[in-house]
Amino acid sequence: MNNLDFRIFKRYKPEYAKCVNCGAAGTLKKYRSRGLVDNIAKIFLLKKFFCKNCQWKGRYFTVKLTKHWLRAVLFYLIAIAGTIFIIYNYLERFL
Repeated sequence: MNNLDFRIFKRYKPEYAKCVNCGAAGTLKKYRSRGLVDNIAKIFLLKKFFCKNCQWKGRYFTVKLTKHWLRAVLFYLIAIAGTIFIIYNYLERFL
């Protein structure tokens, strides 16, 4: 991993994952979303898939946490806290 890579999430392609029901790899295919519940789930990156072997239908997340997600979150929190500290001190001194 690049030392300057501060991503928290990475894209994941469930098409290459194993089926939950039959365990076959590479048999998942995207399934068309229909209805309000499916469209709301799609907003939260939960996509519908089905297995070509066993006809299983279900949902998979299309993003996963990176290996160093905690380091990235800590970096962002420290950066935000530092920015707040600098702005607070600037406002105290000049206003």
